[in-house]
Amino acid sequence: MVHVDCGNVSPIDVVHVILIAEIVSPPSRVTDGKDKLKVYADAGGPYCWVIDPLAEKVTLTEFVLGSGGVYRQGARTDELVTLTRPWEITLDLPALTERRDRFGRPRRTT
Repeated sequence: MVHVDCGNVSPIDVVHVILIAEIVSPPSRVTDGKDKLKVYADAGGPYCWVIDPLAEKVTLTEFVLGSGGVYRQGARTDELVTLTRPWEITLDLPALTERRDRFGRPRRTT
């Protein structure tokens, strides 16, 4: 998500990014969880959500950029959750798990 005044700009400078949402995929499982977070933090992305559809249940982990330029973990859940940063939103993770399982679960690669 970006500030409204940057909607037609490409590429978008990270200073205009409000929320980074990373969806874990089999080939990038390790980098999505560690390496990319450092890149996003170094770039100054204020909020980052990592959504893992490969876990037993679809899981969301919220990260908030701290004063030292390092992410601190906020919520980590696989339940119905209401987040308040950067705005209030309710996510039904059990419904996403059910839908994923109904249509076939992505395969993990190691």
